[in-house]
Amino acid sequence: MAGNQCKEYRLLLENEARSILAEEFHHEVPVEVPIRYFLSFKTEGRLGALRDALYRLDTNAFGCCTLCRCEIDEAFLLQDLTTRLCLRCAVGREWGMENDTDILSNNLNSNTSFESYTWS
Repeated sequence: MAGNQCKEYRLLLENEARSILAEEFHHEVPVEVPIRYFLSFKTEGRLGALRDALYRLDTNAFGCCTLCRCEIDEAFLLQDLTTRLCLRCAVGREWGMENDTDILSNNLNSNTSFESYTWS
């Protein structure tokens, strides 16, 4: 993922986290203070999802499906920057696959080559 794009996503994620902290916890977070300090103990809900997305940005895993490791289509990612799954894995989960292992197994057994897989 391009550096400018990562900076843009980081700004969107951090701004949402700052907004939630201000509204729900009445705690204003100055822009110059790294948001990760305020999110370090938030493990549930939207703040936890934002923290995890920021972590994936820091570790160059942002935009990759946590199940099949294929790149998440940007249009799908932009609907929710905290998404961890590509559209295929997300649909598998919605269709009632029992767990992530079932989704991954189904994807790997399909005719799709995930090394070159992209959503059009």
